[in-house]
Amino acid sequence: MLEVDPVIFGRHERRDGRPGFREVMPTTMGYVEEDGSDIRLMRIRVYDAAGNLEHTYLQDSIGVRFVDMPDLEDDLLYLERLSSEDDL
Repeated sequence: MLEVDPVIFGRHERRDGRPGFREVMPTTMGYVEEDGSDIRLMRIRVYDAAGNLEHTYLQDSIGVRFVDMPDLEDDLLYLERLSSEDDL
């Protein structure tokens, strides 16, 4: 089974080098591969230096971007499950 590195989620520097940060969260849209890998879309929220949201988009595990879908929820239970597995 492919392990998911929980470090990919959370707050990170912006990739465009501008002041601010980006927040990466897993979403509830995903599927399980034949080998048991849990593949999900991530929501990327980009903030300016003052902490104001500039834009959001969805991204898959290989980096392809998609338009954000507001009805698609963040999956906080997935984050909790990852952290509990990381503690083992």
